[in-house]
Amino acid sequence: LRNCAGRQLGNWRAGLLLHDAGAGPPAERTGYTPRYLVASSGSLGTFSGMWLGAKYFNVGLEVVPVAVDPLASCREVPAADLINRTSKKYGLGLTCTPEELKINLSYAGLGYNIPDADTQEAMRILASTEAIFVDPCYTGKSFRGYLDLVQNVFAHGDGAIYLHTGGIPAIWTKEHLDSMQDR
Repeated sequence: LRNCAGRQLGNWRAGLLLHDAGAGPPAERTGYTPRYLVASSGSLGTFSGMWLGAKYFNVGLEVVPVAVDPLASCREVPAADLINRTSKKYGLGLTCTPEELKINLSYAGLGYNIPDADTQEAMRILASTEAIFVDPCYTGKSFRGYLDLVQNVFAHGDGAIYLHTGGIPAIWTKEHLDSMQDR
């Protein structure tokens, strides 16, 4: 069995970042205790790894996956399967059911690698306020989701972390540069 990108196992080592970065006891280091970690979900490797890391290290974060493709076949059932196979392979002792996962399709836009105005606006906000760049294909969509979730869904006072997974080269393609000219 392979996940949507053809990998046999999830990138559970991505979840080690949660432990190594001190996300387990963040209040002890910073006084900030986030409740959510929002990340892109495409082929499920990073999301599955973050989910496993959060559970295995008991960091107290809910990993919130934001889909980057509204038509993706990478949904809860294959995600749970990937999580379970990875856990078994590495002896983590964790299991997951599809019902435990809620891959958010609300911010995927028109399709994979298709720019849309809402995603471009989220990209503009992040670039102009934090000088951080995201792409319209992947991370721009999940950042759009992050903004909306923080402003309109998560309870006030529930901290949230956004995981920027890369994608910068996509910003500089001709189609994406052309689509951003009006922004």
